Amino acid sequence: MASRSGFPVNSSTPINPSMNPMNPGHSSALRMPAMPQNSPYRGMGSTPNQYHQRPSMPPNRGMPMGGMGSMGSPLPGPSYSGGMSMRPGMPQAAMDPTRKRLLQQQQQQQSGGLMGPRRGVKRRKMADKVLPQRIRDLVPESQAYMDLLAFERKLDQTIARKRMEIQEAIKKPIAQKRKLRIYISNTYTPGKPEGEEAEKVASWELRVEGKLLEDPGKQKRKFSSFFKSLVIELDKELYGPDNHLVEWHRMPTTQETDGFQVKRPGDVNVKCTLLLMLDHQPPQYKLDPRLARLLGVHTQTRASIMQALWLYIKNNKLQDCHEKEYINCNRYFRQIFGCPRMRFSDIPMKLASLLQHPDPIVINHNISVDPNDQKKTACFDIDVEVDDPLKAQMTSFLSSTTNQQEIAALEMKIHETIESINQLKTQRDFMLSFSNNPQEFIQDWLKSQSRDLKLMTDTVGNPEEERRTEFYHSTWVTEAVGRYIFTKVQQRRQELEQMDIEESKGGSGLRQYYLSKIEELQLTVNDKSQNLRRLQAQRNELNAKVRLLREELQLLQEQGSYVGEVVRAMDKKKVLVKVHPEGKFVVDVDKNIDINDVTPNCRVALRNDSYTLHKILPNKVDPLVSLMMVEKVPDSTYEMIGGLDKQIKEIKEVIELPVKHPELFEALGIAQPKASDSMAHTYQGVLLYGPPGTGKTLLARAVAHHTDCTFIRVSGSELVQKFIGEGARMVRELFVMAREHAPSIIFMDEIDSIGSSRLEGGSGGDSEVQRTMLELLNQLDGFEATKNIKVIMATNRIDILDSALLRPGRIDRKIEFPPPNEEAS
Repeated sequence: MASRSGFPVNSSTPINPSMNPMNPGHSSALRMPAMPQNSPYRGMGSTPNQYHQRPSMPPNRGMPMGGMGSMGSPLPGPSYSGGMSMRPGMPQAAMDPTRKRLLQQQQQQQSGGLMGPRRGVKRRKMADKVLPQRIRDLVPESQAYMDLLAFERKLDQTIARKRMEIQEAIKKPIAQKRKLRIYISNTYTPGKPEGEEAEKVASWELRVEGKLLEDPGKQKRKFSSFFKSLVIELDKELYGPDNHLVEWHRMPTTQETDGFQVKRPGDVNVKCTLLLMLDHQPPQYKLDPRLARLLGVHTQTRASIMQALWLYIKNNKLQDCHEKEYINCNRYFRQIFGCPRMRFSDIPMKLASLLQHPDPIVINHNISVDPNDQKKTACFDIDVEVDDPLKAQMTSFLSSTTNQQEIAALEMKIHETIESINQLKTQRDFMLSFSNNPQEFIQDWLKSQSRDLKLMTDTVGNPEEERRTEFYHSTWVTEAVGRYIFTKVQQRRQELEQMDIEESKGGSGLRQYYLSKIEELQLTVNDKSQNLRRLQAQRNELNAKVRLLREELQLLQEQGSYVGEVVRAMDKKKVLVKVHPEGKFVVDVDKNIDINDVTPNCRVALRNDSYTLHKILPNKVDPLVSLMMVEKVPDSTYEMIGGLDKQIKEIKEVIELPVKHPELFEALGIAQPKASDSMAHTYQGVLLYGPPGTGKTLLARAVAHHTDCTFIRVSGSELVQKFIGEGARMVRELFVMAREHAPSIIFMDEIDSIGSSRLEGGSGGDSEVQRTMLELLNQLDGFEATKNIKVIMATNRIDILDSALLRPGRIDRKIEFPPPNEEAS
């Protein structure tokens, strides 16, 4: 591997400014071979209208970072304010300090609707976090908080100073010099005879790549991002004067790339020259040779050139002693700028003509078609400036808001705590003053509150004294009445004089006066009328409330009632009612009650004195039992169940068919399939048993979906209660609700939790579970008349169920659910 370094060209003019084969009119006479589509490089072609050499580039252009760039990509187409109002002449009342905080809180609450948006953006002050001296004297441990507050203040000042220093440092260009290694290689493809499937014309391909040496950054920078333009000059004798230049210039839409490649036909060695123009950020300029020798600067940024020029002026004392804005040119400056004296503000304009584009990096390379030189790669190291990683870290530090929200929340919490401490201190002073002298404190407090009330309501005088007759027998009353009458007389005299003046001028002053008085009286009449209507509406509202209270009082004065349950109707006017714990009574029915509405098992109210049935009450059902009724029909269907055709057929026969088509059984004169052979009741039920996950609950949901019945789902564990008799009551109310909403289906899952085998000498909890099961057995036996109630039970442990639950006469239709098999899949 050969290592050579590039050298600059002394010429400051553009390379071949009038020759650009990429412009229209410079079409290539050679055929360009097609580029492979999977190549990681962009080709440098000579397609017309593909390049445009701009005379200047913007100094701060932003280039999008992408994949491989393209040399020759087509150009794009074209307060808490508001004090209490004071009357003139009214003395300002003093307020007790213990009442000031309460008054401020009330004022803030009253103005909360108007000041709401501003209160949300109230700026807290540092003084709001300082504890008062009285609290620090009372609690010596609070000094630790004050020390932390002082440390926080120093820490905030240090952080603010560091932030300012970082902001100032970011404004200056922070860059470091790195080595960029450029790799130049070429490959040669010989031509093939006409019979073979390959390119018939021999061609060579030139590749230009590069990377930074010892790059510590994780994200590698693209090779093309270091350059503003790239020009490859081939041998003019081989490729002609119109096709020997290949150019790439950066544009706003240019995508960055890892390298460049040029492919041209040819079978002989070609000498080429690579001209690379570095993309300096900020832009750098080359000084005029005379000024460069004078300042000792060859190529630098505009700011550095201005600084070197000022240092030269300062060191040689060229600034005018009397007129500081002028520079006296010495013989070198007169030769360069062409004037004996110039303003300091004119230097940038005069300096612009002395700035030129930097010299490009020139690399000479020989493209060899010798197969022995194919693996050789030429390397060139150049110095480039890259952004210092520290600048990105400083920018990230300034823009970081990770802990700002947490700090703001803690600041708000500190302010709230300090306010709470101040309020507690005020309350402590209040209570301490009360404990020292209660009588005097209460008197002072009442006086203070009286003054505060006057201040808040803008009340003048003393209403308590003015309501007494002695107040008007004082010595000052006579003088006050005289002054009042004199003031009214003077006011009346002025009005009459004004009317006389207007009438003497030919106006109608007296008529206007009486018209104004009539309008004032009319406004007064309207105001009084509105008040009358308002008072009448209030009177009607109060009368309605009085009527409601009278009705409630009448109901409260009536005698109480007994609650009973209807057993059966005796005749059209008498029914048999069971009242607990008195017993059963034959009672009369009130004339306002329809005897047809009095059905068995309904709850009624009996008068306390005559035992007359006067009201039908709704059935008492526990809310927990009411929630067991499923309002929304499940979306499960029989088609979702696989491998259980036999079980589905059996449950359709016992549950679905009698519910949906009871007329079929009546037409054939046969009884509906039952869970038991007993004819004392019409319960029809099924016991589903099998291992967990075999589809028992899913089948019950499918039955509820296909039948138009009330579906009641209850788990056996829900009926286990800690109080004696609660579980049995819930079972009883469950069947009452099922009878009310018949036809209905009761699905009892995990029946083994209450229906397990009974053991001798059970504990208190087991005995309560047994009571719940006995009530279930009682409801299944059907002592009370029922209709169209289906019971479905499910369990995983049929072996532990009580024999009384499984014996014939209760639930004896049992359907087994085997484990899933191939049919279920």
